Amino acid sequence: MKLLAKTKKGRERCKRDGDTGWKIIEVKNSVLFSDELGPWWHISNGNPDASRWVHATNDKDFQLIVTNGV
Repeated sequence: MKLLAKTKKGRERCKRDGDTGWKIIEVKNSVLFSDELGPWWHISNGNPDASRWVHATNDKDFQLIVTNGV
């Protein structure tokens, strides 16, 4: 999965952690830090310090692009 930054925060995260190679490691319908219902995806690029939660369809910082069937 590839992350396309939509905000300054998103661009900073992509610069720090990379924008490709992300995989879904967990899916939830709700998360504690947002009132918006999911699906929320917990994604990682293999670096434990770089994992993050993103909204599957309406994330404010990233657009998610599925690559290679992931």
